[in-house]
Amino acid sequence: MALMTLIALALCALAIWAHNRHYRRLRDARALVADARAIAAFKVAAVRLTKVDRLTLRAIPNRRLVEAFGIDNSFTTTDTKRHTEFLTQAAQKIQNVNGEGWVRLFDVAREAVGLAEAHVRSESPGAGSQIPLARLVRISTFVTVLNILFGVKPGDISIQDVVTATDLINTLWVLSKDCPNKSLLAMDKQRLRMTLDHMLGTLGEPGGDERQLNPLNLIIPAYETLWRVVLLTFLAAAFRTSDPDTVRWFRDVMHFVPSCFERGRGSTGEGDAEKIAIAFAKEGLRLYPPTKRIYRGPPPDGPQRWAWCADIERCHRNPAIWGADALRFDPLRFFVLTEDQKRAYMPFSVRPHECPAERGGFGERAILLLVIVLARRLGTRESGLLVRFNDAVLDDDDAGMPLPNARDAAERWVVVER
Repeated sequence: MALMTLIALALCALAIWAHNRHYRRLRDARALVADARAIAAFKVAAVRLTKVDRLTLRAIPNRRLVEAFGIDNSFTTTDTKRHTEFLTQAAQKIQNVNGEGWVRLFDVAREAVGLAEAHVRSESPGAGSQIPLARLVRISTFVTVLNILFGVKPGDISIQDVVTATDLINTLWVLSKDCPNKSLLAMDKQRLRMTLDHMLGTLGEPGGDERQLNPLNLIIPAYETLWRVVLLTFLAAAFRTSDPDTVRWFRDVMHFVPSCFERGRGSTGEGDAEKIAIAFAKEGLRLYPPTKRIYRGPPPDGPQRWAWCADIERCHRNPAIWGADALRFDPLRFFVLTEDQKRAYMPFSVRPHECPAERGGFGERAILLLVIVLARRLGTRESGLLVRFNDAVLDDDDAGMPLPNARDAAERWVVVER
């Protein structure tokens, strides 16, 4: 009898310990999210910050981008007028794509992917039936972005210029973090501007502010937000998932996009087609946020000597908030979110400082549009798509872990045609 009592007490103690452990993890996760939201919202000081203060805290960590790309936009300026002008300009570009604009943009993206595929095949004729995925997605995304921002038709662009531009953007981004050779940085920056000039023509009036007229002011935030999320979401949805429900839903999404983005259209009989489609983009943004960490400051004259950091990726992947399958691609989770999950999800930062791409779901739709174009062009695992990561761990992985999303992680990933 005494033994049974001891066993019962032990089980009770174990249950209490497990409950408290879960509570502590949830408490810590909520604190992580609260800190991240506070940092993203510039609530990092004991006093209320002015708009100039907030712009300064955002501009300081981005100074390297000014040197690398010569840009002057909302992410780099401390001028409130320039900040407002940029946001207005970005909002106007986004508003141009609505309703039937999504169908038109789908055709643009489809043409862009076709041109990109033809080019990457011609670059490596000895590679047989292998298509380098990262290069394909970078070219396709860049051409689509140029159409959104400047109305440039894919057929009017030299794809070699696009390759040069995307390669230089990647090089300059890396060099901006650590480049003792400033002349090398300046040379690559000049090459990039000349390439863009060749593609787009001279933008703005002669004698204007060169930094404010720089097309990279708009290109860098849009292109850098999109291409890696598009690549990783495509692989997660089209190739790495084996969940029958996700496979079935993605098949439906491939059928209904882009028509479901037109107002008042799209229903699958099992729910709103657009809502299902957007869930795939949201899950891609959850696992692979375009900005993994948001930095603020440090203030130039304050006691703080390091930047505040909001770890968005940790908030998006925390198992105490998202469950034991937090690292698995599961778009269906977005049909029923808890309050903790709603607060933890912030791929475009937080109000009122969100990225313009968040407005009206533009970023989510743009991501999914490109994902679907790729899936229709390259196929899915269900239709025979084969991807080689050329990495022993990734090629044997059962998709229980996210793909690496470092800048150069995808350079060896290829589609193998059967």
